[in-house]
Amino acid sequence: MSELGSVLEALEKPLLVLLGALTAGLMGPLTDRLRARTAADWWEAQERWRFKAQIYTRSLTALKRMRQPLEVAAAKGVWPDPKGWSEIVALSRELIEPAVVSRIWLTKEAVNPLETLGTRIFELESKRPELTDKQVLMELCDLLETDIAALQQVAQKDLRLRLGSDQ
Repeated sequence: MSELGSVLEALEKPLLVLLGALTAGLMGPLTDRLRARTAADWWEAQERWRFKAQIYTRSLTALKRMRQPLEVAAAKGVWPDPKGWSEIVALSRELIEPAVVSRIWLTKEAVNPLETLGTRIFELESKRPELTDKQVLMELCDLLETDIAALQQVAQKDLRLRLGSDQ
């Protein structure tokens, strides 16, 4: 064996030990950083999901509660009394914050019904001269029910929920 070969053979074991120590020294901190980053990403994803779920829940609850006095009025065939209108207006105010915040967190599909609801309600209300009160109220109920169904569907997809027969 040549002199170089014997030197390399003599250095092989110490070099492997040194390489192992360096690798262990680097891998420990890298593994710790990776674990910390993964935990932070997981926490952020959970918080985003929770925040989105709150926006959807608040929006759907307010829409459902807005629809109830309109259903009662439609069944009677007359516009809600002042107390009923006050309730509807108060519930519509509950939609303001979720509608504004939804632009940041939710998809355009979810944002659109919340942002355009007021305009669409005024458009239907302007039909009062040509339709009966009951017809306009029924259209308002249908509009809200369509928005509720669409928002539920978008929320289910966005939050990756599997319900009923989807499981």
